[in-house]
Amino acid sequence: MRAEGIRPFDRERIGEALRAAGISFFRGEEGQFLVLVGSRMTPYSAVVTLSAEGVDGDVLAVRALVRGVVGLSREEALEKANAWNKGRRWPRAYVDDDGDLMLDFHLDMEEGIHTPFLARTVQTVLTGVELFTLWLDGKEGVLEALMEDSGSDGA
Repeated sequence: MRAEGIRPFDRERIGEALRAAGISFFRGEEGQFLVLVGSRMTPYSAVVTLSAEGVDGDVLAVRALVRGVVGLSREEALEKANAWNKGRRWPRAYVDDDGDLMLDFHLDMEEGIHTPFLARTVQTVLTGVELFTLWLDGKEGVLEALMEDSGSDGA
């Protein structure tokens, strides 16, 4: 028995959450949601994919490919990912098999989820992705100051 307002999670709930949070998105050929995250303050950006995964499609999966990272060796990229992960919980940073800097976040929603909570979770993870791009460029304090001014608690 689900609590009032809690609905089963599926792929379409991701679109609902993005719309509720006022986030623009594209749909991929396989039904995934694509969001572009970036700032004029940094050359770095990210292509974020949001999808429903798992055997029953009840896991929210968020993956971000960080773009604009040119000239970093695999070792330097790993050092950046480790430094990020040491100070933050999520999104988790790692270097994939191709040497790309990636971010990810997963949430099991087998029991369902309340739409406002899902929207807030998605918005917070995307803010974390933006924070990573600013952090990578040495401008993390800029976003944190903006969030303080707006009253947001961000990532």
